[in-house]
Amino acid sequence: MQPSIIPVLIDERDALIPDAPRPSQITDLSSAFGLAEVEAEARRLVSYFAERADNRWVPFTFAELLDHYRTHAWNSQGMLYGLLGTYQHISAMGYLNWYRPDPYVVHTGAKLVITKAFLERVSKNTTKPLAADVS
Repeated sequence: MQPSIIPVLIDERDALIPDAPRPSQITDLSSAFGLAEVEAEARRLVSYFAERADNRWVPFTFAELLDHYRTHAWNSQGMLYGLLGTYQHISAMGYLNWYRPDPYVVHTGAKLVITKAFLERVSKNTTKPLAADVS
């Protein structure tokens, strides 16, 4: 799959997106991203949003996410692995594979913002599906 040119960014600072699940509703990321390592990082990012007081999908900083990792005593070396766009992964057979998904998180200068592609992936196994268009 070729990445889109311009990802749709998700920002609920001003208003909630209709029909989008709340971060606290997302509990199962099985097979949502295809690689366990990427799913683990996505799960940690969802937990960051779920533990925020407002439970919204809002822009965040590396420092805020790093504090969340430290609170849970998680290793931050792989933070956002596979969520920022193109990445490589060595298979169990020792083959080097390159993946080029749409970016799930985009850096916009001072903040990081999740994309519609991320929200669609993490919503895959929820009972309340994402609306067809959130833009």
